Formats: sequence, C-alpha cells, structure tokens
Amino acid sequence: MNRRIRFLKVCYYLGVLADLLATVPLVFPQVAKTMFGLQQTVFVDDYLYLSRIAASLMLGWTFLLLWGSFKPVERKAILLLTVCPVLLGLVIASVHFGLSGTAEIRYLIPLWTFYAFIIPLYIVAYSVASKYFSRGSVGAAEG
Repeated sequence: MNRRIRFLKVCYYLGVLADLLATVPLVFPQVAKTMFGLQQTVFVDDYLYLSRIAASLMLGWTFLLLWGSFKPVERKAILLLTVCPVLLGLVIASVHFGLSGTAEIRYLIPLWTFYAFIIPLYIVAYSVASKYFSRGSVGAAEG
C-alpha cells in the first residue's frame, strides 16, 4: 500500500476511534459527568433523550468515516465534511459550553487540543487525497 493511502486511512481511523470514544459519554451520563467535571447529579429525561440522539448521530458518523477509509481518495469529501460542519460545530458548542460555566475550562482543554490536532490533519489529508486524485492514481488507491 502506498504511503499516501496509508496516511489517509490512518486519518480516517483516528476519526473512527475518536467518534467511538465520543459516543460513550453521550450514552452514559455518568461518564460525561466525570469527563467534564459536571456538578449536576441527576440527568433529566430531556438530557438523556438529546444525548442519545447525539450518540446515534455520532455513531453514524463513525461508520461514515469507516466507509470512507475503504476508498479514501474517492471519498475524500467526507474529510472536508468532517471538518465543516461537524468539527467546527463541535468546537463552537464546546466553547459555548465552557463559557456557560457549566464545565470548568480545564476539563475542555484535552478536547480542544484534539480539535487543534485533527482539524488541520483532516485538511492536509483532504489536500493529499485531492492531489492524488488529480494525478489519476485512483485505481492504485484500491490496493
């Protein structure tokens, strides 16, 4: 397997892993409480309903990234869609969450560090895939 294709696949797999991990606090509120240092001890039905909707969407995106990894060049648009609107939306939501005072900023720093790493990585991966595609090397990408 060509190193560019390997790089692209690793990028997709990082997203798959991150999304699987992000699904856990959405399904299990106690994990979210610990992860974000939340003071709320009772999670109301509204929260549980919304977090489980978010979990199903997060899991759906997980499978979309996995599907993209099978043809990383041809499905490069998934990388761009992951950056915007998905990751940029998550960044905005997490900043709002931190500014609301619901969670202490120190609990959000690992999340923001991840975003600062994955967003540029996905932009580079999209660029690599686009250049690879423009050279007519797509047939070689299937190996």
